[in-house]
Amino acid sequence: MNSAATDHELLQAYLRVHSQGAFAELVRRHVDLVYSAARRQVGAEHAAREVAQLVFLDLARHAARIRPGQPLAPWLHVVTRRRAIDHIRQEARRVVREQRAAGILAMNEPGTDWSHVAPLLDAAIASLGEKDRTAVVLRYFQNRGLREVGNAMGLSDDAAQKRVGRALEKLRGYFLARGVTITAAGIAAEMSARAVQTAPVGLAAAIGAATPPVVGASISGWLAGALGRKLAVGALSAAIIGGTVVELHRHGQHAAQIDALRREECALGQHLQELGRQAKSAEQRTADIEARLEQRRREDPANELDTEVAAWFARVTQLKRLAAESPQWSVPEFRLLTERDWFELARDAKFDTDQERRTLLGTVRNTARQIAGRRLQGALVAYLDEHDGLLPAAISSLSSYLQPTLDPDILARYVMGAQGNVHQFDPDERLILEHTVVDEAYGTQLGIGRLGFEMLEATDVPKADFRRAVEAFAAAHADRLPQSPADLLPFFTQPLSPRAQEAFLKKPASDFAAETLGKLLTNH
Repeated sequence: MNSAATDHELLQAYLRVHSQGAFAELVRRHVDLVYSAARRQVGAEHAAREVAQLVFLDLARHAARIRPGQPLAPWLHVVTRRRAIDHIRQEARRVVREQRAAGILAMNEPGTDWSHVAPLLDAAIASLGEKDRTAVVLRYFQNRGLREVGNAMGLSDDAAQKRVGRALEKLRGYFLARGVTITAAGIAAEMSARAVQTAPVGLAAAIGAATPPVVGASISGWLAGALGRKLAVGALSAAIIGGTVVELHRHGQHAAQIDALRREECALGQHLQELGRQAKSAEQRTADIEARLEQRRREDPANELDTEVAAWFARVTQLKRLAAESPQWSVPEFRLLTERDWFELARDAKFDTDQERRTLLGTVRNTARQIAGRRLQGALVAYLDEHDGLLPAAISSLSSYLQPTLDPDILARYVMGAQGNVHQFDPDERLILEHTVVDEAYGTQLGIGRLGFEMLEATDVPKADFRRAVEAFAAAHADRLPQSPADLLPFFTQPLSPRAQEAFLKKPASDFAAETLGKLLTNH
């Protein structure tokens, strides 16, 4: 197979003539990325191999759904994340059962350096919006230059650089909120050096050989054959397969017990995270810093570092005062910020101009709302698990699932953005929305889904919202499609903000061509 062919050309060859060579080339190109993402999340090599096998099976089954021009690597990363989560949940339920039986519940001490970053990296990337996630995967997982990233995403070199930079800052905030202090440059360096490992020898060949020869063939039959081949080469033992089948059968017989374990797993994970944050509390760190400063003053009263750190403390005080004196730009989520958060936010803070102050407060709002977003996302997942995927009618229904809880005035700032069963929506659908945007000129809107959350610019219109508005218009006009942005405005479920509406009305006519809208609807 021609190695110069694009991913899309190889997918088309596989779909048209069921080319094993084309699929094998796709596996060769992307197996390191998939295996590395799986290994970071599931840990064990044999589990990562199994996850990688399932990811490429998903690619074979759903290749026709990948749009022309859509980069394949980010798609594979999302699927790897989902498959890894499924594996982790199954493994966690097994471990909880064993621990109950033995009466043991041990907590491992966290590692350092890359070992701090690696377990959180894929969840952090999954929390990004689609465009940011694509930029990060292309830039650091596939080591593409900014020009290549821009070409793949339809952006200029400068726009691609800004997109990557914003994504790195969001990742830094994600790590910071989980007690991992790392700069954006540090994240970039770690991902470039460590994010993609070389997959085990023979894995690509095993996956390529195990690809179903016909798209419509029996998946169960093919999977049995694939597992048989894995057995032949020692990749998976018969005992593990038999145990897995028995375990899955037992899960089917005891659905109520599985649901209870899932809720317990979610609550336990959140509790452990909270304990970790408390163990690394900023108040204690502040006390340590002050103690070291005092010692340094005694040893060297003229030390320049003392002056620099003292200025940092002064910026923290100034930032807190700015927030207190700017209620119009503040949110109640500020109460969720720890002393460590305030210190990080004040590190390079600038207060000279109104623009700098409002931009700074926007960054503070983002950090505080990310904390609320993580709690709401965890509560939403727990609620959906307990109610068979049925979305809550009101945000207040999540109150009893919040760990830790949120004050009523914080919870009141969010609304449910969708109703019905979660399975009728895209995996990255925004199911919870921030009710209002504070300071539209410098603010964002928080959207929360099953897989994480994202900050939307005030002028952004999410693709899912756009698609639903088109569907609503067509239903109201005998399947006729809209001709202009103005046609769609009355059909948005959530009214657009003034800035978003202004930007939406400037959309080019090509966005409303029948072919473009048809693809939007059929690719859903």
